[in-house]
Amino acid sequence: MEYCWCKMGTSTPYTLHATTYYLNPYYHYNPSFKVNANIKIESYQCLERIVFDAIEMCIIDLQLESFKDAKGLFGIEVTITTRDKKKKKKKL
Repeated sequence: MEYCWCKMGTSTPYTLHATTYYLNPYYHYNPSFKVNANIKIESYQCLERIVFDAIEMCIIDLQLESFKDAKGLFGIEVTITTRDKKKKKKKL
């Protein structure tokens, strides 16, 4: 996986491509997908920089758990069926 180090108004770099990879259902629900702790940590650090409200952060965290466990919206039949149909977009 390639990392794209982007700066979001500070000198601290964030791996936005890694977060995108982590949250992409095409990859995330693939049986060979392995969770990388560093990507997860960096994703949460990025969220802390852009979400200032603690309650909203808790809501996002709960939604991420639903995503991880394929519950709620992430577990409905059409979502499950189309996981492998949605492929990574090619760069122009």
